[in-house]
Amino acid sequence: KAQEANTVGRITLDETGYPSLVRIASRLRELGRPFLTIDGDKLASEPRLYLSRMCEFAKGIPFDEAMLQWEAGPKQYDGVWANKWYSKLHASTGWVSS
Repeated sequence: KAQEANTVGRITLDETGYPSLVRIASRLRELGRPFLTIDGDKLASEPRLYLSRMCEFAKGIPFDEAMLQWEAGPKQYDGVWANKWYSKLHASTGWVSS
């Protein structure tokens, strides 16, 4: 991970987006609006459990076993940065615990 960090240089806390997420979560809490926070490491280690929870929270999106696996390779909806960000994803066919 340290090697990956060196490729983008130094970034500020604001550039991570974390402070904005905290403000959004705080505002949602103030308004009494439900929101779901998922730890990415837990999602990667127990995808069936956490994807099921996400679907349950979303109401109306049924969990599907197909969410656990996919075909390797780029997708038409990847976007312009895919070749920079998605190399490991494109090589994968399912969830991998970090």
